[in-house]
Amino acid sequence: MAKGDTPGALKRLMGMREMGLLCIILLLCVVMSFASPYFLTWSNFRTIFLSFSVEGIVVIGMTVLLIVGGLDLSVGSVVCFAMVVAGKLFLMGVDPWLASVAGVASAAAVGAAMGLFVIKVGLSHFIASLAAMVIVRGACLLITQGTPLSLFTLPPEFKFVGQGSLWGIPVVVMIFLVLAVFFDFMLRRSARFRTVFYTGSNEKAAEYSGIRTKRVIFWVTVLCSTLTG
Repeated sequence: MAKGDTPGALKRLMGMREMGLLCIILLLCVVMSFASPYFLTWSNFRTIFLSFSVEGIVVIGMTVLLIVGGLDLSVGSVVCFAMVVAGKLFLMGVDPWLASVAGVASAAAVGAAMGLFVIKVGLSHFIASLAAMVIVRGACLLITQGTPLSLFTLPPEFKFVGQGSLWGIPVVVMIFLVLAVFFDFMLRRSARFRTVFYTGSNEKAAEYSGIRTKRVIFWVTVLCSTLTG
Protein backbone atom coordinates (compact mmCIF):
# COMPACT_ATOMS: atom_id res chain seq x y z
CA MET A 1 0.00 0.00 0.00
CA ALA A 2 2.84 2.33 0.89
CA LYS A 3 4.57 1.57 -2.40
CA GLY A 4 1.42 2.36 -4.33
CA ASP A 5 1.10 5.70 -2.57
CA THR A 6 4.63 6.79 -3.46
CA PRO A 7 4.00 7.69 -7.15
CA GLY A 8 0.90 9.66 -6.15
CA ALA A 9 2.79 11.60 -3.50
CA LEU A 10 5.61 12.30 -5.95
CA LYS A 11 3.09 13.44 -8.54
CA ARG A 12 1.49 15.83 -6.05
CA LEU A 13 4.91 17.13 -5.10
CA MET A 14 5.87 17.77 -8.72
CA GLY A 15 2.51 19.44 -9.30
CA MET A 16 3.11 22.10 -6.66
CA ARG A 17 3.18 25.67 -7.96
CA GLU A 18 6.47 26.32 -6.22
CA MET A 19 8.24 23.32 -7.78
CA GLY A 20 9.36 25.24 -10.87
CA LEU A 21 10.95 27.96 -8.75
CA LEU A 22 12.62 25.38 -6.51
CA CYS A 23 14.10 23.61 -9.54
CA ILE A 24 15.52 26.90 -10.82
CA ILE A 25 17.07 27.65 -7.42
CA LEU A 26 18.60 24.16 -7.22
CA LEU A 27 19.99 24.52 -10.74
CA LEU A 28 21.58 27.86 -9.83
CA CYS A 29 23.09 26.32 -6.69
CA VAL A 30 24.64 23.51 -8.74
CA VAL A 31 26.06 25.94 -11.30
CA MET A 32 27.44 28.31 -8.64
CA SER A 33 28.99 25.44 -6.67
CA PHE A 34 31.08 24.59 -9.73
CA ALA A 35 31.84 28.25 -10.42
CA SER A 36 33.16 28.98 -6.91
CA PRO A 37 34.52 26.67 -4.20
CA TYR A 38 33.22 29.07 -1.55
CA PHE A 39 29.58 28.95 -2.61
CA LEU A 40 28.57 25.84 -0.65
CA THR A 41 29.87 27.16 2.67
CA TRP A 42 27.86 28.14 5.72
CA SER A 43 29.41 31.63 5.87
CA ASN A 44 28.31 32.30 2.29
CA PHE A 45 24.75 31.06 2.88
CA ARG A 46 24.61 33.04 6.12
CA THR A 47 25.53 36.19 4.21
CA ILE A 48 22.92 35.43 1.54
CA PHE A 49 20.20 34.85 4.13
CA LEU A 50 21.11 38.04 5.97
CA SER A 51 21.06 40.07 2.76
CA PHE A 52 17.50 39.15 1.81
CA SER A 53 15.81 38.63 5.18
CA VAL A 54 14.93 42.28 5.84
CA GLU A 55 13.75 42.77 2.27
CA GLY A 56 11.95 39.44 2.53
CA ILE A 57 9.82 40.71 5.42
CA VAL A 58 8.81 43.68 3.26
CA VAL A 59 8.09 41.35 0.33
CA ILE A 60 5.67 39.29 2.46
CA GLY A 61 3.47 42.34 2.93
CA MET A 62 3.79 43.35 -0.72
CA THR A 63 2.82 39.83 -1.81
CA VAL A 64 -0.43 39.94 0.17
CA LEU A 65 -1.16 43.39 -1.28
CA LEU A 66 -0.48 42.15 -4.81
CA ILE A 67 -3.05 39.39 -4.30
CA VAL A 68 -5.79 42.00 -3.91
CA GLY A 69 -4.51 43.83 -6.98
CA GLY A 70 -2.56 46.57 -5.20
CA LEU A 71 0.95 47.87 -5.77
CA ASP A 72 2.83 49.81 -3.10
CA LEU A 73 5.54 52.12 -4.42
CA SER A 74 6.20 53.70 -1.03
CA VAL A 75 7.85 50.77 0.79
CA GLY A 76 11.37 52.18 0.52
CA SER A 77 10.33 55.59 1.82
CA VAL A 78 8.22 54.03 4.59
CA VAL A 79 11.20 51.94 5.73
CA CYS A 80 13.25 55.13 5.94
CA PHE A 81 10.43 56.96 7.73
CA ALA A 82 10.05 54.24 10.36
CA MET A 83 13.80 54.22 11.00
CA VAL A 84 13.94 58.02 11.24
CA VAL A 85 11.03 58.13 13.71
CA ALA A 86 12.54 55.37 15.86
CA GLY A 87 16.04 56.85 15.70
CA LYS A 88 14.89 60.37 16.52
CA LEU A 89 12.89 59.16 19.53
CA PHE A 90 15.87 57.14 20.77
CA LEU A 91 18.12 60.19 20.56
CA MET A 92 15.49 62.07 22.59
CA GLY A 93 15.90 59.54 25.40
CA VAL A 94 13.01 57.19 24.66
CA ASP A 95 13.56 53.48 25.37
CA PRO A 96 14.76 51.83 22.12
CA TRP A 97 12.04 49.18 22.25
CA LEU A 98 9.32 51.81 22.62
CA ALA A 99 10.99 53.87 19.90
CA SER A 100 10.92 50.83 17.60
CA VAL A 101 7.23 50.26 18.33
CA ALA A 102 6.59 53.92 17.50
CA GLY A 103 8.48 53.48 14.23
CA VAL A 104 6.35 50.48 13.25
CA ALA A 105 3.21 52.37 14.32
CA SER A 106 4.19 55.31 12.12
CA ALA A 107 4.58 52.95 9.17
CA ALA A 108 1.16 51.45 9.93
CA ALA A 109 -0.31 54.97 10.05
CA VAL A 110 1.02 55.65 6.55
CA GLY A 111 -0.62 52.42 5.38
CA ALA A 112 -3.90 53.39 7.04
CA ALA A 113 -3.84 56.77 5.29
CA MET A 114 -3.22 55.11 1.93
CA GLY A 115 -5.94 52.55 2.60
CA LEU A 116 -8.48 55.27 3.39
CA PHE A 117 -7.68 57.13 0.18
CA VAL A 118 -8.04 53.88 -1.78
CA ILE A 119 -11.40 52.78 -0.34
CA LYS A 120 -12.98 56.18 0.36
CA VAL A 121 -11.69 58.43 -2.42
CA GLY A 122 -11.32 55.69 -5.01
CA LEU A 123 -7.64 56.19 -5.80
CA SER A 124 -5.64 53.24 -7.03
CA HIS A 125 -2.86 51.86 -4.84
CA PHE A 126 -0.38 53.04 -7.46
CA ILE A 127 -1.40 56.70 -7.16
CA ALA A 128 -1.93 56.63 -3.38
CA SER A 129 1.44 55.01 -2.72
CA LEU A 130 3.19 57.34 -5.16
CA ALA A 131 1.86 60.33 -3.22
CA ALA A 132 2.77 58.68 0.09
CA MET A 133 6.29 58.01 -1.18
CA VAL A 134 6.88 61.70 -1.92
CA ILE A 135 5.24 62.95 1.30
CA VAL A 136 7.02 60.46 3.57
CA ARG A 137 10.37 61.12 1.94
CA GLY A 138 9.85 64.83 2.54
CA ALA A 139 8.91 64.10 6.16
CA CYS A 140 12.18 62.20 6.63
CA LEU A 141 14.14 65.16 5.29
CA LEU A 142 12.19 67.55 7.52
CA ILE A 143 12.74 65.49 10.68
CA THR A 144 16.46 64.90 10.13
CA GLN A 145 17.20 68.29 8.55
CA GLY A 146 19.33 66.38 6.07
CA THR A 147 21.80 65.17 8.71
CA PRO A 148 22.51 61.51 9.59
CA LEU A 149 21.36 60.11 12.93
CA SER A 150 24.23 58.88 15.12
CA LEU A 151 22.98 55.69 16.77
CA PHE A 152 26.17 54.29 18.29
CA THR A 153 24.91 53.77 21.85
CA LEU A 154 22.17 51.18 21.35
CA PRO A 155 21.97 48.60 24.18
CA PRO A 156 23.41 45.14 23.44
CA GLU A 157 20.05 43.36 23.86
CA PHE A 158 18.58 45.63 21.20
CA LYS A 159 21.48 45.10 18.80
CA PHE A 160 21.03 41.36 19.28
CA VAL A 161 17.84 41.43 17.18
CA GLY A 162 19.66 42.74 14.13
CA GLN A 163 23.15 41.34 14.66
CA GLY A 164 22.82 38.36 17.01
CA SER A 165 22.39 34.65 16.30
CA LEU A 166 20.65 31.69 17.92
CA TRP A 167 22.14 28.23 17.30
CA GLY A 168 24.23 29.78 14.54
CA ILE A 169 21.21 31.23 12.73
CA PRO A 170 20.87 35.05 12.61
CA VAL A 171 17.85 36.31 14.57
CA VAL A 172 16.60 38.43 11.67
CA VAL A 173 16.61 35.32 9.45
CA MET A 174 14.57 33.44 12.05
CA ILE A 175 12.06 36.30 12.21
CA PHE A 176 11.72 36.25 8.43
CA LEU A 177 11.24 32.47 8.32
CA VAL A 178 8.61 32.55 11.09
CA LEU A 179 6.66 35.30 9.31
CA ALA A 180 6.95 33.55 5.93
CA VAL A 181 5.70 30.22 7.30
CA PHE A 182 2.91 31.93 9.27
CA PHE A 183 1.53 33.91 6.34
CA ASP A 184 1.90 30.98 3.96
CA PHE A 185 -0.09 28.78 6.34
CA MET A 186 -2.75 31.42 6.96
CA LEU A 187 -3.22 32.21 3.28
CA ARG A 188 -3.67 28.52 2.54
CA ARG A 189 -5.72 27.43 5.57
CA SER A 190 -7.45 30.42 7.14
CA ALA A 191 -10.94 31.27 5.87
CA ARG A 192 -10.43 34.90 6.83
CA PHE A 193 -7.20 35.14 4.87
CA ARG A 194 -8.81 33.40 1.90
CA THR A 195 -11.00 36.49 1.48
CA VAL A 196 -7.83 38.20 0.22
CA PHE A 197 -7.81 35.83 -2.78
CA TYR A 198 -11.54 36.24 -3.38
CA THR A 199 -11.25 40.02 -3.30
CA GLY A 200 -8.29 40.02 -5.65
CA SER A 201 -9.78 37.61 -8.19
CA ASN A 202 -13.14 39.37 -8.50
CA GLU A 203 -13.94 42.20 -6.10
CA LYS A 204 -17.56 42.60 -7.24
CA ALA A 205 -18.33 38.90 -6.99
CA ALA A 206 -16.69 38.76 -3.56
CA GLU A 207 -18.77 41.72 -2.43
CA TYR A 208 -22.00 40.13 -3.67
CA SER A 209 -21.12 36.96 -1.77
CA GLY A 210 -20.98 38.89 1.49
CA ILE A 211 -17.28 39.67 1.80
CA ARG A 212 -16.55 43.20 3.01
CA THR A 213 -14.00 43.85 0.29
CA LYS A 214 -13.31 47.46 1.28
CA ARG A 215 -12.30 46.32 4.75
CA VAL A 216 -10.09 43.59 3.28
CA ILE A 217 -8.32 46.08 1.00
CA PHE A 218 -7.84 48.54 3.86
CA TRP A 219 -6.32 46.05 6.29
CA VAL A 220 -4.10 44.47 3.65
CA THR A 221 -2.73 47.94 2.86
CA VAL A 222 -2.08 48.54 6.57
CA LEU A 223 -0.43 45.11 6.86
CA CYS A 224 1.94 45.86 3.99
CA SER A 225 3.11 49.12 5.55
CA THR A 226 3.34 47.58 9.02
CA LEU A 227 5.66 44.80 7.82
CA THR A 228 7.63 47.46 5.98
CA GLY A 229 8.15 49.27 9.29
